[in-house]
Amino acid sequence: MSLFAELKRRNVFRVGAAYVVIGWLLLQVADVLLDNFGAPDWVFKSFAALLILGLPLALFLAWAFELTPEGVKRAEDVVESDSITPRTGRRIDRLIVIGLLAVISVLVVERVWFAGAGSDAGTDSSAEPSVATVADDTRQTGAESERRSGAGAGGDLSGAAPGGDRPDAGPAAGPAAEKESIAVLPFANMSADPEQEFFADGITEDILTRLAAIGELRVISRTSIMRYKGSDKSLPEIAAELGVSHVLEGSVRRAGNQVRITGQLIRAADDAHLWAESFDRELADIFAVQTEIADHIVEALALQLTDSERERLQRQGTDNAAAYEQYLLGRAQLNQSYSDFDEIARALDMAEAQFRAALDKDPDYADAWAGLASALLPRLWVQPEQAEANYQAGVEAARRAIRLAPESAVGYVWLGRAYMARGLDEAAIEQFQLAAEIEPDSVDVLSAQAGFHRSEGRPVEAVKLLDRAVRIEPGDANLRDQLAGTASQIGELQLARDAYRVAWGSITPHEARLACMLAEVALQEGDAETARRHLVRARELEPDSPFQANCQLDHSLRLRDLDAVSQVFEREREFFEQRQPLTAALALARTQPDADLEPLLALAEHRLRETMPRRWGSNLEYTLARIELLRGNPAAALARLEAAIDLGWRSYRELELDITWDPVREDPSFQALAGRVDEDLARQRAELVAGVRQ
Repeated sequence: MSLFAELKRRNVFRVGAAYVVIGWLLLQVADVLLDNFGAPDWVFKSFAALLILGLPLALFLAWAFELTPEGVKRAEDVVESDSITPRTGRRIDRLIVIGLLAVISVLVVERVWFAGAGSDAGTDSSAEPSVATVADDTRQTGAESERRSGAGAGGDLSGAAPGGDRPDAGPAAGPAAEKESIAVLPFANMSADPEQEFFADGITEDILTRLAAIGELRVISRTSIMRYKGSDKSLPEIAAELGVSHVLEGSVRRAGNQVRITGQLIRAADDAHLWAESFDRELADIFAVQTEIADHIVEALALQLTDSERERLQRQGTDNAAAYEQYLLGRAQLNQSYSDFDEIARALDMAEAQFRAALDKDPDYADAWAGLASALLPRLWVQPEQAEANYQAGVEAARRAIRLAPESAVGYVWLGRAYMARGLDEAAIEQFQLAAEIEPDSVDVLSAQAGFHRSEGRPVEAVKLLDRAVRIEPGDANLRDQLAGTASQIGELQLARDAYRVAWGSITPHEARLACMLAEVALQEGDAETARRHLVRARELEPDSPFQANCQLDHSLRLRDLDAVSQVFEREREFFEQRQPLTAALALARTQPDADLEPLLALAEHRLRETMPRRWGSNLEYTLARIELLRGNPAAALARLEAAIDLGWRSYRELELDITWDPVREDPSFQALAGRVDEDLARQRAELVAGVRQ
């Protein structure tokens, strides 16, 4: 008998296969149990080594010994006719089959369960605003501010997604695409506790932030990458959609103060793994791990760092693990999406409490000070009645963040937003420029700068900045919405329509919001019938949401459909009188001419001045002009309208559509002012078209 046949007869091959299958299962069980008990990494490695060393021993025992009805005997002592190896082989076959089924089950659970859990916990498919977007588009016209009710905004010059009709295609070729580029996909939460999802998300965002400080590297920001949490798309697919050359993926497993972080860098072109490593550390060493991962990526991509970039890469946030955890909990509150301003206000309260708890543990924690600023300053728009106190506290928090970490951009961004909200334009621009020097491709900076140019009557400059932001951040629906709003402001309505469709039809599907925004574009085009169809569709999809109440009332006013105005207003009267007093006053003025408007107008003016006690540019003047006209003071209204236009107020067909101005529509002074706006917008549209052609 040949050696191969003898090995087969003695079940050596079967024993080897069974050993490998069972050993793999034992390793999976050990990985989970040892990690949850906080065992050092050497315990698992030693166990794995023993299993590997045991394989030759198992094969030797299968060759040298045989199981018989009388027990284990040496193989040469068993007469072949008395051997039961065929029966033993069948038992081993069954064991192998059971083991393989167990292996398949483990793989399926790991693939489906953890992916599903990640998706449920972190995928944000809602189109509601997150706290982070509340301050992005704040200097709109008074009418638009109430109409959009805090919705985020964005798009690119083509109006469609970069790369064609596919909404999640990569950015069009341009300067941003020439750099090495990377997407840091959401790290999987492999902890036994699903509540640790915030921790895995926080690690992802921190690594992303470190990499974003590298000038030679284009980094896709959190908003776009979180769409792929739990996705079953392949890495090359994701890379193509985001327009990046490399992808970093990994996982986080936490047990008490023990943390295991794994990461691997993959080149999208050929799916090659350029680097992979696991880190087993104490929670207090978490920043060192993040720095090591960033260093490995810099080395793998052969990036050249400046001294300041290397310094930022090495920055340690805090040596207090509890403070870091409180900080991540606060940031998790801000990163979620909410359906209305009440929910946002509660989230801001909870985030503030977490950031203050972090600062109690480490008063010199710069990131926590920046987080506190990000929880306080959006209240200028969400809680205008407390604007002054929140402004002062938010500015101080941003300044503390800058003093403690001048190499970090986030403090400058929030301080700039605060200054811009108060009309301190030169100070705001200075802060944005400082932030841009640290992170040239920061979409937060670009978005804030665009808002400034838009409010100052330079929407073409805003379009250019937003186009650049969208190329850097192709998967952010709010950025596209912001560009859509800016494009509609100058009358580029096809661009606006296309950008809205990409934002709310493809990137973050929300049909009701899309219908409302398309109704606005149709009104600007003078197509009342199409606008009405969109409004009916929006009402059918979301009959009870506050956003739709705003949408329906505002557009009904612009359509001069007073029956619809009366119905919507009476149904949601308390909401409008408390939240949108100027819109409520306008609705009453047109449907109940004898109503006393002064309490609502006084409340609206008080909130404006309380929110922006210093000059707030053209939009404040425009809104005060509307208030004066509703008070029956046309001369004062026209004087304020002229002041607004002198300061840069521009909005395509707004004066024509806004029912507020109907009483003075035939006034020669009003017509002259409207003509100034139309002429200047026509000039700016021509500049935009000329710039695109170049």
